[in-house]
Amino acid sequence: MDVEMFFSSGDSWGEPWVLDVETVESLRFGPPTGRTDLEVAVALTQLLYDDVVSHGTNGLGRRLDDDNVPVVMKAHRTVFERLALKPPVWPFRTFDGWRGFGTYWRANGMSGSGGWQARRDCIEQILGPTRDALEDLQELEYERRLNKGPSGALKNLIFAGMVAEVRRLRLAGYKIYRFGGYELTAPGNRQLLEEFFTELLARHQRPTL
Repeated sequence: MDVEMFFSSGDSWGEPWVLDVETVESLRFGPPTGRTDLEVAVALTQLLYDDVVSHGTNGLGRRLDDDNVPVVMKAHRTVFERLALKPPVWPFRTFDGWRGFGTYWRANGMSGSGGWQARRDCIEQILGPTRDALEDLQELEYERRLNKGPSGALKNLIFAGMVAEVRRLRLAGYKIYRFGGYELTAPGNRQLLEEFFTELLARHQRPTL
């Protein structure tokens, strides 16, 4: 799902991006026809990341403004709650003004030399766990569709349990690496595991296999 779906065409000159507020507000009640909450969550997360980073750096490519960025944040939060994921906590609500990102970064030492990188790091701290959780859900959803096995309600219960466990471990501070069922049964699976754990152990300065 592309972020362009949240916008009308604009006039292609002065306002090439015009947020379709009605569409975005409708996301609080469910995804568009033919789309899933996961697809919507990924697209909204990308939109917020791109635009807040743009405002904190060179300002290029920003599509949202002070009036509509709160609308997107509210929709984003609601979609995450439907997915049973923890939404990000924003320490600001707009780009400018007393509750804006600009006020926040100036009050927290992100101005001057190195300011752009500090602001990028700030947004990564806010949205990094969010994007990690979405990536886990995408992997689980892909595996659920790919693998054969229980169907119907039983399969959905198994999937829900897997998602809940991933969420619990992430909240406990663990870094999760997942393997698909096919990877572990396909030819070359032993080599795959050996190479993975060799790299993982080396990265953490532990004796390799």
